[in-house]
Amino acid sequence: MTWNIAVMLVFAGTAEPTIQYWQHQVFKSKEECHQYIYETKVLLVDSILEDFRNVDGKELNGFEFFCQGKTITLDEV
Repeated sequence: MTWNIAVMLVFAGTAEPTIQYWQHQVFKSKEECHQYIYETKVLLVDSILEDFRNVDGKELNGFEFFCQGKTITLDEV
């Protein structure tokens, strides 16, 4: 299993949050992923605000980081 950082974005005027995957890093464990978020949170926040503060005229109201696991099948290797 591999782990990626996912970001749940909440925009003004939308009923459902948007999920974006931060593809710059893949982790071998959930703990490694959480440690990376802990150590680089300011850089991650800057990146989110730069890219998503205002999308299609909708203002970003909030966001949350989490680590999402993905099982790798042999077909993908």
